[in-house]
Amino acid sequence: MKKNKNFLLPFIAITGFFLATACKEKGLSDTMLKADSIRYETVDFDINDPRYDGDIEFQSNYKVSYPKITDDISQEVKEKINTEIAGFILDTNVAISHFPDIPQMAQKFFDDYYHSYDDSMRFAGWSVEKNTVIASKVGPLLTLAYSEFSFMGGAHPNSTSIYKVIDLNDGKLVKLADIIDETKMDELNTIRLTAFEKQKNDLEFMKESDWKNYLFSDEFKAGGNFNTNENFKVSKDAVSFFYNAYEIAPYAFGSTDLKVALTDLQPILNKKSPYYKYLKR
Repeated sequence: MKKNKNFLLPFIAITGFFLATACKEKGLSDTMLKADSIRYETVDFDINDPRYDGDIEFQSNYKVSYPKITDDISQEVKEKINTEIAGFILDTNVAISHFPDIPQMAQKFFDDYYHSYDDSMRFAGWSVEKNTVIASKVGPLLTLAYSEFSFMGGAHPNSTSIYKVIDLNDGKLVKLADIIDETKMDELNTIRLTAFEKQKNDLEFMKESDWKNYLFSDEFKAGGNFNTNENFKVSKDAVSFFYNAYEIAPYAFGSTDLKVALTDLQPILNKKSPYYKYLKR
């Protein structure tokens, strides 16, 4: 008897449909992968201590700004992004179960200032500003940039900046080893140092100064902050490494946002990484 193979066709078609649907649910659409950014709304808080409405010199201020993702990605990923933002606002790496109450945090900040001084010795009002922005997007890689500026008395204000790279497929944090071949980290450090020296020498106000004397030499040795830095951003033409004040040099030297061109990183990219195809040039 001749076997009829046509009965397999509906089965194959149905199976293919469900596989395709499953893949689409798990991953990101082509449109999303090709987009240079992601849709979001900005949430802003700008709160002043009402106790000092008539005396601005002593009025403390609390500002927070962050993105609320509105694009078509899974709710699970949105929640993971919110967790990262909440951790920054609360200055913690511990998993956050609920988003912080910003007005409540502002009130505590104002109360701390109020109870820190006698009225006769009261110093200028305190201020804090915490901003989170979408810094870049390459394929599924979304970089959040956190920045904080604060003044609570003392010789000078303080600031810090932190990058977090998130995979929009699952919300996981992307590590440097997901981008760069782990066996070629020494080569990365050589490339970073070359880019660092060029970047500083290209600055007009640095050309006439012996800026290298300001650096913390130990931080440029193996195991030092310069070589172990994983505070990075991925953009379409570069991987940038951020060094905050005191990490590689004194406060007066300032922070450094070190941009390393992707073209220079091609030989040391992690070719086994799922992100390689978005970074190869």
